[in-house]
Amino acid sequence: MGPHELGVERQISPTHGVPGETSLELFYDLVFAAGIVVLSQAFSNNPSGWTAVWVLLVFSMMWALWLRTNLLLHDRTPTNLTRGLLVVQMMLILVMCVAGGDKTLDQETMDRHHVVGPLFALCLLTLVALYRFSTTRDGVEEPPERRRVIGYVLIAACFAVTPLLPPRVDLAIAAAGLLLLLTPSRVLDGPGNPGRFDAEHVIQRFGEFTIIVLGETFVKVGLAALKGGISRSDMVVVPVAIVLVFSTWWLYFADVPSSAARVVNASARPWVMAHFPLHLSAVAMAIGCAELMLESGNDGVHVLQTFAVPLVGVVLSLALLAWISGAPHRRKVVLVHGVGAALLTTVAVIGSATSVLGLDLTCVAMAAIMLGIVGASRPNSRVPAV
Repeated sequence: MGPHELGVERQISPTHGVPGETSLELFYDLVFAAGIVVLSQAFSNNPSGWTAVWVLLVFSMMWALWLRTNLLLHDRTPTNLTRGLLVVQMMLILVMCVAGGDKTLDQETMDRHHVVGPLFALCLLTLVALYRFSTTRDGVEEPPERRRVIGYVLIAACFAVTPLLPPRVDLAIAAAGLLLLLTPSRVLDGPGNPGRFDAEHVIQRFGEFTIIVLGETFVKVGLAALKGGISRSDMVVVPVAIVLVFSTWWLYFADVPSSAARVVNASARPWVMAHFPLHLSAVAMAIGCAELMLESGNDGVHVLQTFAVPLVGVVLSLALLAWISGAPHRRKVVLVHGVGAALLTTVAVIGSATSVLGLDLTCVAMAAIMLGIVGASRPNSRVPAV
């Protein structure tokens, strides 16, 4: 196994005194980890349907920006200017998340911090600057096409004007801009040439970001314990949360990265977009674990809403990713995950609607089902990667 296979070339900069690419990428990811904590805490402080919509919108904005930035830079050579632009973008993201969490959406007044949209618009303009001042790994300058610049500017305008729009209309305009940002198009993506993607690097980046998102569960559980104090329910939820994160990590890294190279080389977008429901469900699962701790084991009605639904979303998203990645035993994976999702839903309904199981036993049963999915998803024999 050579240095490139170990990722050493990306970790060590060819220029002395300058951080390598891997450290830059991980440093960039840290601000998204902080932003997710801020948003999830904002929901925990004011749980409601409209708060969930607001947090979903801001998280989607963050995720779309992370996606566009990484797809841009994965085949570019970082320079001091691009590093500086990334730091500027990081500051804007953090301020945006703090502002979004400071005044969460209220059902009656539809109140929100009006700087979120303009701050995200500035984030999108940093993408235009990154396109303009970066070069390929071959040292070739590729200034952005005029239509690409216009496309980003128009989408940025959708967010910049949100403070001037009536309530609900601003959300609709922001959602439309977000949809344009996430939808594949020749305007924003440039001429289609899937072969330019460095599949190994793209897979590595999404694996790293998935680990960061999963780590939010530990952060949320820790914050919930500090807020509500240690209780008997905590002694159940904490091990359950660890089992859920372990199971999700195992199911993702057992099949997805090792099988996806050919798929990403052929067409990266479906594989990339399949990570959005996984990451969103994982964040919701972290919030659900924290809410269960704050319930102190007294109310089983919220199990289905705050815990089971995101957990089922994680399981189904993993099945989708395994299928898109072309895992050799993907049919078995989809079947096992489908049965597991049905069992999780059944247990959650019983635990929420009746007193047969109780909250603690319901959580333990769902953790056991996740471990069962891990065991049952493994191939019957060693299957060579395709």
